[in-house]
Amino acid sequence: MALEADQVAAFVTGSGGLAPAQLWLAVAMIAMSCVLLWLAWVAFGHFRAWRDGQADGFDFLWAIIRAAVWALVLGSVVTPP
Repeated sequence: MALEADQVAAFVTGSGGLAPAQLWLAVAMIAMSCVLLWLAWVAFGHFRAWRDGQADGFDFLWAIIRAAVWALVLGSVVTPP
């Protein structure tokens, strides 16, 4: 879906000189930073549970695989055009 020139010009004027692609890239970078932070939180949390004997190795591995798959799905959704 291509934007027309007058739409892009109106957006750049209203945003103070920021192109739509630049804004989308910034939003995608922030979103993926949050997703990767969440992935690290899940991994460290399940590692702590595994280390303390509250979960076995399969639970630890399965939780990290599930979180990584979610990160990949969300990464494909927020990919800039």
